[in-house]
Amino acid sequence: MVAGWSPDFVVTVGDNNYTANNATVTSWDNNVGQYYGQFIHYPAGSTSAYAPGPSTNKFFPSLGNHDWDAIISGWYNYFELPNNERYYDVVKGPIHFFFIDSDSREPDGNTSGSAQGQWLQQRLGASTSPWKIVCFHHPPYSSSSTHGNTPNLQWPFAAWGASIVLTGHDHTYERIVKNGFYYIVNGLGGRSLYNFRATPEPGSVVRYNAAYGAMLITGTSLQLTLKCYSITGTLVDSLMLTASPLPIQLASFTGTVISQNRVRLDWTTLSETRNYGFEVQKRRDTLTSFATIPNSFIPGHGTTIDPHSYSFTDSTAALGRWSYRLRIRDSSNELTYSEPIWVNVVTSVADSRTPSKFYLEQNFPNPFNPSTTIRYTLPKQTHVVLKVFNHLGQEIATLVNAVEQEGQHEVRFGTSILASGSYYCRLEADGFSETKQLMLLK
Repeated sequence: MVAGWSPDFVVTVGDNNYTANNATVTSWDNNVGQYYGQFIHYPAGSTSAYAPGPSTNKFFPSLGNHDWDAIISGWYNYFELPNNERYYDVVKGPIHFFFIDSDSREPDGNTSGSAQGQWLQQRLGASTSPWKIVCFHHPPYSSSSTHGNTPNLQWPFAAWGASIVLTGHDHTYERIVKNGFYYIVNGLGGRSLYNFRATPEPGSVVRYNAAYGAMLITGTSLQLTLKCYSITGTLVDSLMLTASPLPIQLASFTGTVISQNRVRLDWTTLSETRNYGFEVQKRRDTLTSFATIPNSFIPGHGTTIDPHSYSFTDSTAALGRWSYRLRIRDSSNELTYSEPIWVNVVTSVADSRTPSKFYLEQNFPNPFNPSTTIRYTLPKQTHVVLKVFNHLGQEIATLVNAVEQEGQHEVRFGTSILASGSYYCRLEADGFSETKQLMLLK
């Protein structure tokens, strides 16, 4: 059934091999390879009958208790997976998958405070994918009469940024909602089917155990669809998640080094919907997770169709390369995030004032009315021409036509006679040319 869907890749939620105390490749071939060998990129030198497989791996399994029972060395020999191969993550299109090892034999622990839990929290926080799916074996919640809930796996997935959790272990299908967050149990690929308790788990909205089955997941940047089918082709459940749009329409977001250890962040919104406010987050390029800068909260303008400009100065930007993003909170306390930007804080104040290359910054504010500031940097003394053109390419104004010293420069542009619309600012200097779009809204 799964191969008939012609999927781009296959993920599992554990118990891939039911043969205990047998780490041989033949055992893994019998349990996995004969069904999914066409998706598995085998390690170099593999003796699998299905090696070498595709040039890139298309099979991403989670560890289950039966995989551990089969002796973990067989897992390492059969697959070639990222990180330590027990827990890892992969990005496929708009979906970021996180596979963790929920078994008690995991060396790095299986609680939220364990090294593995901290890894997941950091990786979720660093992800910029619209969808973040966490896959593992033991279900945090389940109505099955065989295994049921696994309390030590009831991690704060939603608070960490996950979109949904997929698990197995219980050989049933179930969709459970806890505080608006979805947990899926899909063990319909197990060796036998299990029964449900007489009293379902609170939040259980779909339960099925009449036949074996599998899930088909499709996703775009705006929508994630999960459908469960029985082996007979019956649609058991269909769930569609829609991405929450940013409560703002962001026109620009820029960062400028204004002195050593100080970075000014400027952003402009075209419109806002129930926008409570912004917080600024940052991370070094050597780290994976963002941290909120203390006292960086700036109130939003609620719901408005008028442009608004904001600014915040980070006075704790040590030397190095920093990524900044906006954490946007709406009036319902829902959080969304802007795309990150990068800022280099160089080795000294002199360095920040004497850049290594020509650069034309985005004007601020943008959109503007009646005037805006245009900044640019020069790595040496040279003749500079800075002009503004309309959308037809006709010159509107010459702002600079002179020899200027190295360093940072800025000019003010504004006029009351221009109509609303798009204009273009072009910087030319020593063979360098760069253009930025300006938006005038009256």
